[in-house]
Amino acid sequence: MTLTPLETTFLDLVAFDEVYPHEKQVLDYIKKRLDKAKIPWKQDKTRNIIARVNGGDAPALALVGHTDIAAPLAGRKVVIEPGVIKTDGTGLLGADDKAAVAIMLEIADQAPSNPPAGPVELIFTVGEESGTQGAKGLTMELVESRRMLVLDWAGSVANIVTKSPAYGKIDVEYIGRDAHPAEWQEGKNAGAALIEAAGSLQQGEYQPGITCNIGIFNFGNARNKVPGQAALQAEIRSFDTHEVESAGAEIKAHFESAAKARDIKPVVIATVEAPAYQLNQSGELFAQLVSKLREHRLEPNLQPTYGCFDGNILASRNIEVIMLGAGGYNPHSPGEHLDRAEFAEALAIMLAVCR
Repeated sequence: MTLTPLETTFLDLVAFDEVYPHEKQVLDYIKKRLDKAKIPWKQDKTRNIIARVNGGDAPALALVGHTDIAAPLAGRKVVIEPGVIKTDGTGLLGADDKAAVAIMLEIADQAPSNPPAGPVELIFTVGEESGTQGAKGLTMELVESRRMLVLDWAGSVANIVTKSPAYGKIDVEYIGRDAHPAEWQEGKNAGAALIEAAGSLQQGEYQPGITCNIGIFNFGNARNKVPGQAALQAEIRSFDTHEVESAGAEIKAHFESAAKARDIKPVVIATVEAPAYQLNQSGELFAQLVSKLREHRLEPNLQPTYGCFDGNILASRNIEVIMLGAGGYNPHSPGEHLDRAEFAEALAIMLAVCR
């Protein structure tokens, strides 16, 4: 089966089984490809790669994609069919977000023979799946663009994110005192205290418009022991950043009060990790993108999402950000696959916007 250069690059990229912070192979591959295309690049302290394709006098534009994957590949095999690239079902594909990385590298390859209308920056971020670490640590002094296209949404390039929630973390540690079960009265059961506190916390829809989810819960290291330490990790989301802040403070107070009632020492940290995002439909970049979509007989498909992205962080820095698809479907699952036609279409639209 004949593969395009774009698809060949994609297959190279999804062969790297690296989860943040272990992204050396994919980063080295990107650097070698940029060097081969004679595209200058820099790497910041967070290990993000910022490449620059020189162009005409138009305002600078950035394309953004992340290099990490959500989970190890688990030895899965890639299956190529006439319409899709997928896996054998034993692990994820990694199109999230290596479809974007492949498109960006193809744009770098084509730039010398067909330069863009203005400077195009290619920003390869690390650690997006681990809490948008690369975007948070991006050295903005290395970036000129105030307009960015973030290729990290599902489906067609015509799928455009209208809003994305703020995301907060709650980290709780309860410190009691270990004891032997025969002398249980001497112990302070941190596990039991944390179970009780977590059990009385509303999860799912914490309040209207706010969700709360406890994802990790740990305590105890022996059957015959009263556990003196326990911990959990939770998250909260809302389309309103202030609601995440207030809910975080309220949940922090809940765990502290519950610990006090059990004579347990609490260490509770509540942080807002990403602000809410809202698409600017009156912006110049949005108008330009819609124009290019329609030239290719595509209509913008505006969609809200409850996921958080690098775009949430970047938009908070007074940058016009649009988040859109690159042809991948069912991310973070063994059913993940890439629509080959939509993948090629995404590249065509990105080239059109750049030129």
